[in-house]
Amino acid sequence: MRRLVVICGVAALAAFGALVGCQGYEFEVVKPKAVGTATQSEPITGKQMPAKLMLVLDRSTSMMTPVGSNSGDGCGTSSASYRPNSLDCKWNTLKQRLTAPDVGFLARTKDNVQHGLLLFTNPKDDTDLTCGVGSKLSNPINVEIADGPGQNVGDIAAELDGTKPGGGTPTAAALGIVAKDNAFAAMEPSTRRYVLLITDGLPNCNSQLNGDTCVCTGASQSDCRGEVRSCLDDNAMVQAVKNLHDLDKDPAGHGIDTFVVGFGAAFADDAAKKVLNDAAIAGGQPNTVPDPDKGLVSFYLADTQEKLDAVLDHVIAVIQACNFQLTPAPSDPQLLEVTVTKSDGSQVVLKKTTKDEPAKGDWYYDDADHVAITGTDPGGWCYKLQNDPPGSYTVNFLTVKSLGQ
Repeated sequence: MRRLVVICGVAALAAFGALVGCQGYEFEVVKPKAVGTATQSEPITGKQMPAKLMLVLDRSTSMMTPVGSNSGDGCGTSSASYRPNSLDCKWNTLKQRLTAPDVGFLARTKDNVQHGLLLFTNPKDDTDLTCGVGSKLSNPINVEIADGPGQNVGDIAAELDGTKPGGGTPTAAALGIVAKDNAFAAMEPSTRRYVLLITDGLPNCNSQLNGDTCVCTGASQSDCRGEVRSCLDDNAMVQAVKNLHDLDKDPAGHGIDTFVVGFGAAFADDAAKKVLNDAAIAGGQPNTVPDPDKGLVSFYLADTQEKLDAVLDHVIAVIQACNFQLTPAPSDPQLLEVTVTKSDGSQVVLKKTTKDEPAKGDWYYDDADHVAITGTDPGGWCYKLQNDPPGSYTVNFLTVKSLGQ
């Protein structure tokens, strides 16, 4: 006697979508020679979970310097001399990498991510051109988080295109604005929240510090005695990232994770690295891959255009299409099994792990009817789902139990 079993699942596409797919298998029931256990499989639908991402971008005056330097004329030396079409500076390079049609970060994430944008200093805040983040404005967010995936990528591109670099680096204050933005920060059980923080310098702009005793980001301590906002604001930055990570956690224990990216050449010394390392660890998404030139740092170091591209690729792999909401919820999560059907019909059973040890397996269940496929680096299953050609894989979710249970 033969039985036909149909397994349904979700096909993950490199274009960041998912399709429901079914694969039929014919099995012949044979009486076992030894005592065995018959099993029954029940498919479960897995729906891709959307993500919210707030881009928090440093537009300080130093963003006009070349990518490989923290001084010099890359695309101007002031807002008045800014050249918007020169790709020799950090600001224009970043804009291009984010907004390029089809291949830019926004285009590649528009199908499964709701974006928002906050710039610091904030061009909306004309009361303080040096350190303003819009804290006194009714809505300081430059482009509000979209109601659905991809709905405002054009607005973000237009905002970036019309913005000139200028001002200081009020990183902590900007992150505080993000935490207060209810449209982004409010917890939704099936939506992960992320901040992508890209900065080319150390945080400052805190008027509450002591210019005589602080670590000064200026040329000498006298700079901070004359302008206390030139003091290094490291503790407040790290605390602001931690506050986001602990904010309004979802049922799976996730707050708002922050990717901390150091863009440019300002992070060569150990003191500068420590500030961003501490923030990256507090943010819940630290880098774990050693830099070929600088060794292992916990933040994402992008001191070349190529490294910036690699960082953005990694962020895409993490935030997209490897998280699934199960419907219906498995009656017993211990019976849950995740498999991948390849385009040639062969099937791989993925190894289960826990969210505390994601590197020890291929997927975990987090008690919120949610499965995360792990492995965001080359060779991992999340990476394969995101980067291999469309139609390469179908992800199947099913419960497998012994007959009679």
